[in-house]
Amino acid sequence: MRERAHYLAYNVWAIGFSLGLFYWYFAGEFGWWLPSSYNERTALFWTLLLSLASLPSAIIAWLEPDPVPQDAPATEAKTAR
Repeated sequence: MRERAHYLAYNVWAIGFSLGLFYWYFAGEFGWWLPSSYNERTALFWTLLLSLASLPSAIIAWLEPDPVPQDAPATEAKTAR
C-alpha cells in the first residue's frame, strides 16, 4: 500500500510540476501572474514543499478503507447450500 501511495503521489507531483514549468515558461509572454514579491515566492515555496511531503500520506488515507466501528454488529457469513 505504501509503495503504491508513493508511486501515485510522485506521479501527481511530477505532472503538477511539469504543468507549473509550462505555465512559468509562457506566463511572461502572455502577461499571466508570476510571483514577484518575497512573500509570494515564500508562500509558493512552502506550498510546494508541504505538498511534496504530505501527498503520500494523504493518498494512503484516501485509499485505505474506513475502519469498522467497535460497536458495529457482527455480520454472519452466508454460505451456499
